Amino acid sequence: MKKLLILCLMLPLLLFSCSDQQLQPTQTDDVSLDAVLSKANKKNASQFTVEPAPLGLVTVDGNNPAECIMSVLPNEVGSDEFDIAVQSGKPGVKVTTRNQGNGTANIIVVYLGFTPAAQAAFQSAVDTWASTLDSEVDIFVLAQFAPLAPGVLGSAGSTFIVRDSPGLRRNTWYGNALGDKLAGQDLVPGQFDIVASFSSVFPNWYYGTDGNTPAGDFDFRTVVLHELGHGLNFFGGMTYNSTSGVGSYGFGIQPALPTIYDQFTDTRPGRQLVKTNKFPNPSVILGDALVGDQIQFSGSSTKSTTRGERAILYTPATWRPGSSYSHLDESIYTGTVDGLMTPFLAPGESFQSPGPIVYAMFDDMGWNGKIKKPFKGGVQ
Repeated sequence: MKKLLILCLMLPLLLFSCSDQQLQPTQTDDVSLDAVLSKANKKNASQFTVEPAPLGLVTVDGNNPAECIMSVLPNEVGSDEFDIAVQSGKPGVKVTTRNQGNGTANIIVVYLGFTPAAQAAFQSAVDTWASTLDSEVDIFVLAQFAPLAPGVLGSAGSTFIVRDSPGLRRNTWYGNALGDKLAGQDLVPGQFDIVASFSSVFPNWYYGTDGNTPAGDFDFRTVVLHELGHGLNFFGGMTYNSTSGVGSYGFGIQPALPTIYDQFTDTRPGRQLVKTNKFPNPSVILGDALVGDQIQFSGSSTKSTTRGERAILYTPATWRPGSSYSHLDESIYTGTVDGLMTPFLAPGESFQSPGPIVYAMFDDMGWNGKIKKPFKGGVQ
């Protein structure tokens, strides 16, 4: 069966309840990530650190399964499409979604090149996330719809990862939208929090929002919903070297620190992966756990939602770079309401919402209040 390969971007995107939409032309700002990083770190050196965020790509590879592949190390990925979009100076359409529910934030999406059908599907995915998550800080999203390289369907994710701002757990990486929410301020002002680019020439998109995807097509809204989930912080920093058997985390940045997602992961017996007295970083011991144990997400909200079972992550015995660990388990959740954040998507398959387990995981990471304490404790 033909499958979709989703190389996912991993960084926070905050979503809010929405009702009214305001359309107006806008001009995108010229963005140099190096300049932004230098300025942000110099200005806020005593408060927090900013680094480029990991990036993911959505691709189709012949008749292979649709698989979400997330890059773990920033230097392994490129952002040419985003650079072109942000620096092009082309006018776009700005859509402001104003939260009318329990939340207090707005999502502001700048659309470049979208057809009405593609924009409606993208906005539907934004609105779905927005209906459940709270923040007092606006989220700025850049979305581009343009021809991409053959086989590339798109990419999406946070622009930056941040750490050590007041309001964040110390020594822990966050996607910048979640970081903004917890800090109560825009940590990298004047820049987009999320960037997304999707192919306008892929012939097998289904742009409907009803979930009635034809058998031979890929559901555009579902793919966007999945990618935005990674942007909202559904990503970890764990990786595995199949040659040496060494497991590690930290994005190759020193000091090597976990993400907030990593803070909640443990083995089936309850041994937390970020506890260096049990799993040194890097080490073969950590690597053995990543490919030999059933890894679970054990936040208190997640534990309650799953009736004590926790969320089971996708950690096959053969490590799949970018798919392993930063997704829910394929065999357990496929075909259920929690199947959106598994790594595979088949033609004709669609999801209307992220599902209760993902919502609970986001609650644990701090989207709806304070960060929950990992079930077994964790790095403080």
